[in-house]
Amino acid sequence: MTTCWPMVNALARGVVSRHPLPPGRLIALDAEERKNQRLLLELAARHGPVFKAVAWGQLWVCVVGLDRCTRFIHEHKGRIRPATIDVTRLYPEGFLRQMRGEAHRRSRKALVLALRDEAVAQQTDALAGIAATRLAGYARRFPAGSALSVEALIATLSEIASVQLIRVFFGEPDGSPLAERLLAGFRALGPHGLVWNQGPRQEAAFHALRTMIRDDLRERPAAVGGVVRRLHAAGALDEAMLGHAIMMVEMGRYDMKGFYRWLLRYAGQHPATIDRIADEPDAEPAAGNSRARAFVLETFRMDQSERLIRRAEQDLVFDGFIIPRHAMIRLCLWESHKSEVYFPEPFVFNPERFRDGDLPADRFAPFGLDEHYCPLADVAIRLGVLLVREVARRYRIESVGDGAPIRGAYGWEPAPTFTVRLYPREEPA
Repeated sequence: MTTCWPMVNALARGVVSRHPLPPGRLIALDAEERKNQRLLLELAARHGPVFKAVAWGQLWVCVVGLDRCTRFIHEHKGRIRPATIDVTRLYPEGFLRQMRGEAHRRSRKALVLALRDEAVAQQTDALAGIAATRLAGYARRFPAGSALSVEALIATLSEIASVQLIRVFFGEPDGSPLAERLLAGFRALGPHGLVWNQGPRQEAAFHALRTMIRDDLRERPAAVGGVVRRLHAAGALDEAMLGHAIMMVEMGRYDMKGFYRWLLRYAGQHPATIDRIADEPDAEPAAGNSRARAFVLETFRMDQSERLIRRAEQDLVFDGFIIPRHAMIRLCLWESHKSEVYFPEPFVFNPERFRDGDLPADRFAPFGLDEHYCPLADVAIRLGVLLVREVARRYRIESVGDGAPIRGAYGWEPAPTFTVRLYPREEPA
């Protein structure tokens, strides 16, 4: 076990406290979890729902159970801070989720208004068309009998997510000159995925995107559409908000690419469910209890939503345990969503759990638990529904190279050999 000052300090503060540290051996989560996706569930069964471990040389306290996670956040609001990628090299305010107080409330309110559901709903056909065009290109490239490419599927899903988010945020039609320049700009910002530590290359790419967007707003003041233009029209597009918008697209395109991989994995595993989705009538993607929406929500429950991370800014006491200053707190969403009380046979993929509508936040919270709840939640659900519908209605899907998930750079991913073959429904498989 490698130690560093935060770890030594946290353990020392625990020793002198009149409250004990949470139970648990100081195993290295960052190494051990890679071997066992259910490790934290096993540790919670052994030590209780609040336990300690080590990761990256720091003390980590894990909390399992959505009701307990929610209570922790409410009891210690103002004494904990969201931990995420530091992007202050790109713009001083950093991610919206790291802001506090009135500045956070003001910025979040403006963003939520710009993302209002009816505004995004107007783009539903265009967003579905982006997915349809790229999926058709992939299917033509790999017809029956041809060798498949994992990289080609990932690239296809990445482009779908990127172009869709460019449409949502900047209102640009697929293939327009500005859309192509923006896509190139985001590829320069993160050519191989989300960049944890930004350097001169990311800084140059970010500033190029910011300049490109500002120039377009100035040159086409009468143009409409997109979150950024709605923020601009409302007088809310200061440099911080523009930075938020750019980084939400950057993070969102990486997250949605990963989510689309999980959607296709479950689509390949459950062809009968996909056939039923193909036959159901259209419904508003972000509302209702359609089979497609239930499929998306169950995928979030099963795999995409993993954790919230907070850092203790002072000593905390929770459930009788001391959580020392500087300790990291992992609020375990993936594990909480495997509760047998709320989800019988929790490791079985079963979209019927969501056919009666959304579940309350103490049972299902894939997008967060407090005022930092992801403002793109409805957009993510909408885009997931559109992708599932496009696949279901146009193709029969065959999984190839599926296997056990692996721990990737930022979370769990389908097997590195996993890909799919898409058979147009009018053609024999």
